[in-house]
Amino acid sequence: LRHEDEDIHEGVDGIIVAKATAMVILFLASLLFGLIPFKLAKWCNWIDQDTGRKSKTGKTIGALLCFGGGVLLATTFLHLLPEVGDNIGHLEEQGLLPTFPFHAAEFLMCLGFFLMCLIEEIIHMYLRRSQRRCTPAVATETAFERASRRSFRNGSISTADLVSSNDSIPQKHQMTGLDSVHAQIPAGHTHLHGHTHLPQGSTESEDIIVSSLRGLLVVLALSVHELFEGLAVGLESSASNVWYMFGAVAAHKLVLAFCVGVELVVTHTRTYLAAIYVVTFAAVSPIGIGIGIGVSAAGDAASSSVPAAILQGLATGTLLYVIFFEILSKDRSGFIRYLATLIGFALMFGLQFLTGHDHSHTDDNGAHGHSHSRSARATT
Repeated sequence: LRHEDEDIHEGVDGIIVAKATAMVILFLASLLFGLIPFKLAKWCNWIDQDTGRKSKTGKTIGALLCFGGGVLLATTFLHLLPEVGDNIGHLEEQGLLPTFPFHAAEFLMCLGFFLMCLIEEIIHMYLRRSQRRCTPAVATETAFERASRRSFRNGSISTADLVSSNDSIPQKHQMTGLDSVHAQIPAGHTHLHGHTHLPQGSTESEDIIVSSLRGLLVVLALSVHELFEGLAVGLESSASNVWYMFGAVAAHKLVLAFCVGVELVVTHTRTYLAAIYVVTFAAVSPIGIGIGIGVSAAGDAASSSVPAAILQGLATGTLLYVIFFEILSKDRSGFIRYLATLIGFALMFGLQFLTGHDHSHTDDNGAHGHSHSRSARATT
């Protein structure tokens, strides 16, 4: 018994170490990928690129995002959803959950999907009110504002908007940043493009605050998805599953961090604001992992497994929302992006096939594989 207890404690310690390591790596890597565009902008002279070259850059980033979407697609349906089903079936057999007359895993996934929709709508309501209060001081708008405006029409804040926002508007018509344009205005008034008068005094300060807040809110809206992705990592029950999920989340997170960094460069966002945006975006996934660790470690293993299984099901639904509303949206047409999505899916499928990845649970009653949760609910 003593040896068994020692093995259990070593296993738990190994899982915590894996999750803590994933937190640190994901934060530092996201921070690095978010800051890389600032160096590349100097080396490659992005700011003075013509529209064609910028369009090519946007297409490349879009293809990489679709690759991450394919990775998440395989992870959601081939890894997370079966694992949630197995966990719920395992809890039903132990008597910790009642036997549901429906597929509980799929139901939790749908709940998570609608939860993310609700969060998006709340954010949109706040953004719309902020936009109505903001006096339009200039005729042009930032990439973040274009993404926000497009999201109002489409019903979601999509990374497709962040990728394509600079492809559709020539450089000479882009605003010089979320608020840097105001820093270049001397006392009195200044003409932008020969015909726009900017107000002075308190109105100018309010415009700076509202514009900066709007950009931060768009980044936070994208970060909500990353929080739940981190939660999915933090709720895993084995070190191998942690690293599998870490790879899937990182494939999407790092490309998206690079995309956010590119937008901050193109819009000439002030340095301290860019730092806030990048650090905020980099930190949310590790925070989600930390929340998952706390939920998994709370109380005894049996009681904590119930909220962990429920949260994991909800996190699966939020990933579903990210895949189909943020990544694989109607704006992402084209064979290259389709091929990138297919390659991402095939990569994770091949990895799972070659490593013999499964979601078994072992306890006093023996091993529980994929089949038990389906059969348990099928008999209801």
